[in-house]
Amino acid sequence: MPENVMETPIPGFKMKLYRSPISGDAWVEVGGVQSVSVDDVAREEIEIAMRGSEWKRIMPGMMEAMSATFKMVHNIVPGMETLIRNDILNGTATKYAMVNGDITASGTEGWSIPVYVTQMNRSEELSEIVANDIKVKLGFITDGTSLVEPEWLTI
Repeated sequence: MPENVMETPIPGFKMKLYRSPISGDAWVEVGGVQSVSVDDVAREEIEIAMRGSEWKRIMPGMMEAMSATFKMVHNIVPGMETLIRNDILNGTATKYAMVNGDITASGTEGWSIPVYVTQMNRSEELSEIVANDIKVKLGFITDGTSLVEPEWLTI
């Protein structure tokens, strides 16, 4: 049974987003990010219906293709925006990590996902800052010998 110990909540502004090439862990912080959302962390349900019972049941199926979305302020880190734009234009595989602090600090944790950039929309609202809405999605990506899987990082 879990202990009844309360931990301190982490405000969103302390969370960090990192990008890395598929080979290795050369993590670079993605600057100018406003909001990040990890989406589709879900498992399919396989439905089972049998004669002799009025109840349908389920069993766990495959995991969904998880994704992440983030909003990045335009031109705050111009080199990063260019990298991400090239990722979508060239179909480049990368890794993103959404973690609760510095990726080198002990105790940091969060998702690392091998992805392709699937959307990079730019919003130019009259009374708001120009920003890019970016979506990355789990891709069929190998490291040369095997598939690169999403993982929960714990430093």
